[in-house]
Amino acid sequence: MPTGYPALIDSMRPFGSRQIRNMATLGGNLCNASPGADAAPPLLVYEATVELRDRNGTREMPLEDFFVGPGETALRPGEVMTAILLPPPHGDVRSVYLRKGRVKMDVATASVAALVEMDGGTCVRARLAAGAVAPVPKRLIATERQVAGFPLDDAVLERASAEAADEISPITDVRSTAEYRRHLTRVLVRRALERLRTAEARERSPPMRTAVAFELNGHDVSVEVDAHRSLLDVLRDVLGETGTKEGCGEGECGACTVLVDDVAVVSCLFPVCEAEGASVTTVEGLFAPGGDLSPVQRAYLEFGGTQCGFCTPGMVMASVALLAENPDPSEDEIRYALLGNLCRCTGYVQIVESVRAAAELMMEGSQR
Repeated sequence: MPTGYPALIDSMRPFGSRQIRNMATLGGNLCNASPGADAAPPLLVYEATVELRDRNGTREMPLEDFFVGPGETALRPGEVMTAILLPPPHGDVRSVYLRKGRVKMDVATASVAALVEMDGGTCVRARLAAGAVAPVPKRLIATERQVAGFPLDDAVLERASAEAADEISPITDVRSTAEYRRHLTRVLVRRALERLRTAEARERSPPMRTAVAFELNGHDVSVEVDAHRSLLDVLRDVLGETGTKEGCGEGECGACTVLVDDVAVVSCLFPVCEAEGASVTTVEGLFAPGGDLSPVQRAYLEFGGTQCGFCTPGMVMASVALLAENPDPSEDEIRYALLGNLCRCTGYVQIVESVRAAAELMMEGSQR
């Protein structure tokens, strides 16, 4: 039987970096009263109550009544939140949280939490909530009525997702248009309910394991892993090749770029099963046998292309792929080749200079 509060755990993962965990609180996420607060939708579907205290005493209120407007709560002057109270889960209760942002650790463009209690094949209780699509995190009460009392078949899912799109009041801002937020909410509600519908089957079926053998940085390796895992996960968590970085986790930033059969790929989206029999090269594989840096690595250091260093392994691997295909690229060709690699420090002038210098080093070396 499912236990605990998995949707709340899911909501913490997108922004719970080590730095955030060292100083943030769940109460702070709520008291900030952002319409897109990730903790709010799952706590709403869990029917959380908050405890508020000042020098005169303590009061409790449903979290649903706590949010007043963007950045505004029901806190009185001198009052602080001292507890978040959750009823214990009971029965066949399943919950999930889904979100979409521009990158992995960004404020949600739209988010949805869903909870269902099942009795056989029928949903006897439903709670849904959405974030970033209304002035406050919002319970989708009308949508819940389309689900409770019905089996979670395709017709119910379609009806509920359409109702959710009508029930919200999104705005257009720098992160998204209102139209796209409405579309996202419809998609996320359907996906959440689909996931809950199939949860029991997944729980009964253990993850499929598979053996994958490939060449990694010139050495043969073989691993037995869950079939759904990405090449990035296996490189870092199983094989210990931590030079490859995880940035967005969605194929948008290029920090995890590696070479598979000399072709640059984002390893966060590359199924490890697809690496069977291939040659995989990470940034660790660029070093010469004596430990000397490759021309690309030397150029990045000399011309300041490393900057903070987080995106550098992906930049370096994309540069290696470019120079293998085009040994003498123009500035425009370099910039085009690096379109899939984002640097969050500054501009790309030093990076382009580094690639250009690496090309010259490699051409000089080939002429000796």
